[in-house]
Formats: sequence, structure tokens, C-alpha cells
Amino acid sequence: HGFRFGQGDIYVVVKLQAEQDVIKIDPHELLDARWMSPAVIKSLVADSTQVSSMVGKVSENTWKQMSPALDGPIMEGTSLPNSRGGKTSMLYTPGKL
Repeated sequence: HGFRFGQGDIYVVVKLQAEQDVIKIDPHELLDARWMSPAVIKSLVADSTQVSSMVGKVSENTWKQMSPALDGPIMEGTSLPNSRGGKTSMLYTPGKL
């Protein structure tokens, strides 16, 4: 991939249950964030041997790794004191079935 800013991109997919639909983005941390259903993500799956660019697409291998997590239990977040002070840290664990 393109290595923007001389660094590799990191994408994180987390299954959480939203308390509200609005996502507040800190522009110093994220360029974009959005809620996506598993159906929307699956619609982005492309065969990398059949397309010239994977921009905006999800590879078949990524989908294979991601889909079991999307079908599993929802994650729960627990606020923990930060050992350095200041803001609390979050510990995420699988939710109860």
C-alpha cells in the first residue's frame, strides 16, 4: 500500500454497541470514523487479483479474519485509572453471551 506519511496505515475494527449514532472525531487523532454493519463491510470485499486498486475495499483475507469477530459477542469497555495520571484507560473484553 501507499505508506502515507512514510508510515503504514493501521485499521482497527471493533464490535461495540453504540449508546448514540453520532461519532465525534478528534481531527488530531483520526481522519475518518464511521459505523458500518457487517453487510456493508462484506459489500466492500473485492478480489485483489481482479481489481487494480484496493482503496476503499476489503480484501478477502481481511474479511475471513474479521467476520468471526463480527458474529461473536459484543465487547464491553471498563474504565481503569491510568498509571501515569490524567485520562482513564479503557480495557475491552468480550461481552457476555
